Amino acid sequence: MVFQMATSRDFVGCAFDGDLRDPVKEAGAGLLALIVESAKRDVDDSLLRLQLEECKMSSDRVDTLLENYRKQKQNIRIRLSELSTGRLPHLVGVDWAMDYRVKHGHLTHLDEPVFRVNLGNNDTSFECNLSQMQDLVHTLRDAVKCVQGKVQGDIE
Repeated sequence: MVFQMATSRDFVGCAFDGDLRDPVKEAGAGLLALIVESAKRDVDDSLLRLQLEECKMSSDRVDTLLENYRKQKQNIRIRLSELSTGRLPHLVGVDWAMDYRVKHGHLTHLDEPVFRVNLGNNDTSFECNLSQMQDLVHTLRDAVKCVQGKVQGDIE
């Protein structure tokens, strides 16, 4: 079951329902974390064996677990690489246009600009008014300052 979870397409957040009061769930979550981290770090079987034996796991269970670990280690590593690359869309550019909305509907008159923004990945586009656009610009500037601060902090 642990290896099925670690190699499944729904791995992100699927392992357990968040209720870890049950000791069996805690043990399963711990074992899953150990297996995934071991595969991620390309841990050798002998080192994993020592870790499991230190946790007082019986030798027949250790053997069974290591046999499955050897069989599934590459699949887990592939799945982890899929999660870390290509999962999130990348922002490659921004296209925007400003229109001026004079009338909206039959009764409402709006004399305000409307911004149409496309985030370059062709999946995300939206419209916003002037105050929403100003809020977006301020939020992005704050994010840039935060990233610059982190980068400069890492350099020092």
